[in-house]
Amino acid sequence: MARTHGKHTVSPAERAAGIALLAALAGFLILLAVLDKHYDFEAVMHAPPAPAEGADAPAGAGPAAEEMLPAAFEALGWTRDGDIEVYPEDRLFEKIDGADERYKLYGNRRLLCGSYTGGDDGRGRLDVFLYEMRTPLAALGIFGRERSVGAAVVDGLGDAAYAVHGAAFFRKGAWYVQVKGFDEDAAAASEPIARAIAAALPSGEAPDPAFALLPAEERVRGSERYEPKDSVLGTDFLTQVFSADYGTGGKAVTLFLARCGKEAEARRAAYAEYLKRQGKVIEEGVLEGASVTLMDLDGSYDGFFAEGEILAGVAGAADQAALRRLLAALVRSVRAPGAPAAGSGSD
Repeated sequence: MARTHGKHTVSPAERAAGIALLAALAGFLILLAVLDKHYDFEAVMHAPPAPAEGADAPAGAGPAAEEMLPAAFEALGWTRDGDIEVYPEDRLFEKIDGADERYKLYGNRRLLCGSYTGGDDGRGRLDVFLYEMRTPLAALGIFGRERSVGAAVVDGLGDAAYAVHGAAFFRKGAWYVQVKGFDEDAAAASEPIARAIAAALPSGEAPDPAFALLPAEERVRGSERYEPKDSVLGTDFLTQVFSADYGTGGKAVTLFLARCGKEAEARRAAYAEYLKRQGKVIEEGVLEGASVTLMDLDGSYDGFFAEGEILAGVAGAADQAALRRLLAALVRSVRAPGAPAAGSGSD
């Protein structure tokens, strides 16, 4: 009989289990010693951005990071200060916390960042942000979303560009680029550096045939916008909204079309109810062969119609004459023989 005398008797099974546990622990310690690694919580939580050479974009996505953000723009006298930072989509918040969700909405692959120093005394500084979007349409969308109203258009830079406060912004193909200067020297260099970067970027195909349904006459260059979820008109039920600004001087008028698929008439009715809460109906009639609704929204004027699988209209006209003229042009463009199909909506 086993003696206890206040002590636990170790059975053969318990002894075997203990030996197995000790062996496993010893093996784990040996493995750690061989690999010379340990778990560092702070290192994992605050890891630096991935190095450029270790974060290649998918095949065919574009040139290498060093081609777009070289060690120096020698002809311009600016030198990169530090390594290129690379942030894949799931780590955008580390660089642009608060704005990352907007880029994800449009479809972002990665962000490349580089800081440069130069100028007369070598103390000027500017930052470059290159957003690689998933498609040219996504680049157009985020460019339009962030474009400053009334910003000066820059000719011959990418597919569309503008300058504001000593910084240059442009899109080309699937890329949206920001070059931001922080002093007088940098402000003067922002556009030349933007042009050097644009020269290294591949061109992209036309963003979307839907833009061809918006009239070309009176369109403000570079004002095209695409919204996966509407923020142009302020609705919460329209998606895939294509728009552009029209007119010169004063408040720009917006012409738009939204892909609605088989829900075009239902979305037209919903849009009518939405506007009626803000103003009153002036007229419901026929214009250029389309059934249109004209609205007075407390001094500004809107009009809209449904055609096939799209809802289209004018928002923010200064008077009824401008509303009718622009709405008629939009109807003609949408209904023109041979006009490109807008495509179906996908909610």
